[in-house]
Amino acid sequence: MCKNVVNRGELKDHQEKYCPLHEAYQQVEQMKHDLEQQFEEKNAKLEQEFQERLKQLEQEYQEKDELCKKENSLYLEQEKNKLMQEREEMMKQFEKMKEQLELERNALQEEKMSRYKLENSNKPIHLNVGGKIMTVSLGHFLRNEREPENLFEKMFTGEYPLYETPSTSLWIVS
Repeated sequence: MCKNVVNRGELKDHQEKYCPLHEAYQQVEQMKHDLEQQFEEKNAKLEQEFQERLKQLEQEYQEKDELCKKENSLYLEQEKNKLMQEREEMMKQFEKMKEQLELERNALQEEKMSRYKLENSNKPIHLNVGGKIMTVSLGHFLRNEREPENLFEKMFTGEYPLYETPSTSLWIVS
């Protein structure tokens, strides 16, 4: 810039004729303008490349995402089928166990009922005690209050095997 005083309106003429740096300033302004234009062009080019790359990456992502979803759905379906098979097997086992429990429960109920019938039976039993035949009812014979766990109770209720003979007498050997 010029340090001389310049009248109003004559600055432009003065700068062109007398200022030695005016041309340098114009070159700097031109370079600045050119650099800004190059920057804008490169920025636009980079933005375009970025958008193209972004679209390409999004497309790749979508393809890989769909592939993963397919693989996951297949894996999920396989695991679901395995779980269903295991569930069916467990349900079968449960049903078998339930049937077995029901059979055991019925057998126990039958045993209780037969014991009850046997203990409350008035069927006469003939005992040979020392050569003398004694007749007692089966219920009294089994329910002995003096000996709650007697051998006869165990024999006649099925805890110990009892084999019947054609004879209706019971032989007790001491």
